[in-house]
Amino acid sequence: MPNQNGIDLGEFTGPALLLDSTLDDKGQAYEDLIWRQDPEDSFSDWKILITLSSGKDTEADDSDDSVATYHVHRNILARGTRKSEYFERLFKINLNTEEHTHGASKIDLTVPSAAASFPLMLDFLYGKNVFDDSAKPSIETVVALRHLSTYFGIRALYKLTAEYIKLNMMEDDSFEYLMQARLYQDEKLITAAAFEYAKKLSKSTDYFKRDDTGSYIIHHYDLEEEINSLDPDSFECVMESLSDLIQSEFYSFILMKYLQGLPAGQPFPE
Repeated sequence: MPNQNGIDLGEFTGPALLLDSTLDDKGQAYEDLIWRQDPEDSFSDWKILITLSSGKDTEADDSDDSVATYHVHRNILARGTRKSEYFERLFKINLNTEEHTHGASKIDLTVPSAAASFPLMLDFLYGKNVFDDSAKPSIETVVALRHLSTYFGIRALYKLTAEYIKLNMMEDDSFEYLMQARLYQDEKLITAAAFEYAKKLSKSTDYFKRDDTGSYIIHHYDLEEEINSLDPDSFECVMESLSDLIQSEFYSFILMKYLQGLPAGQPFPE
């Protein structure tokens, strides 16, 4: 574009630092985060091999037992406001470790949703908005990212997921949050989700009614399944919240229905 003096110096056409413009199948320009590019083109200097403790492989890389291999960049993982403190500590170690010798980290994750959400975690580290309005994440993904933010010490991602959950967790989806939190033994989230679920149960007219004898019965099959699928610790957490919200008769009914659904011989926590 010519300036006021009529001189045309052209537009900037060099490569971006983190993003590389390419064309999609419609001929429109889009940008790829560089960890998703060919590692030679992106000058990758580190590999992350993700495995699952179950030992079941999907999309294995070459002959190793990895679920997936990611070609990344140390300066992005360990620097900036979105950095991973896990990798920052790792890269500062000046030891002749196997990781430094091979330029790779092998990380075992125990929950499949964490492995599936790992690329989104990398997207976040490389600057992408992972919770944009155009692609609302599933509860499974949000809780997995919260777990990964703790595992890898990504404070900015932890804050983002916490704020997202506070804004979006409602009574109707609290059970799913509770189930996902249980997978990661996330006590804070279990307590918060249990409280929201207790509020749902406290609305007895929506899910419970009395029979001809005046006793409570559940008239919502899915809710009965939900209650019976809770592990004893999660159920106890729900009932602690529920005790302040309902009458003792209703409380006793829910407890009875849960105990009736327990497998024979399964103990209930004191």
